[in-house]
Amino acid sequence: MTLVAAAGGGDDFANTSGCFLVVYNGDASPITVTFDSTKVSDLGTDVNVVESVAATTYQIFGPFHAGRYGASLGITYSAVTSVTVGAFRLPKPQLTT
Repeated sequence: MTLVAAAGGGDDFANTSGCFLVVYNGDASPITVTFDSTKVSDLGTDVNVVESVAATTYQIFGPFHAGRYGASLGITYSAVTSVTVGAFRLPKPQLTT
């Protein structure tokens, strides 16, 4: 698994079935990660999802429903110092009978 430095202006990735985002926060302080929702909620507002990543920990997010987040998922971070990220897609399991 290869992670890259989080971009100061945010990142995005192709949101296909089974996608996950891995975030490593190597900093001494916690950060927040905001996932840009593209669908208006039933209450008529666009509600982005904000999650926390504790200091010096990995966090895995997803999968992300394309109906809510769209085909390209935008992510922003409260800080990017010592933060690395990677988007991964898990393969569909092979069912045997």
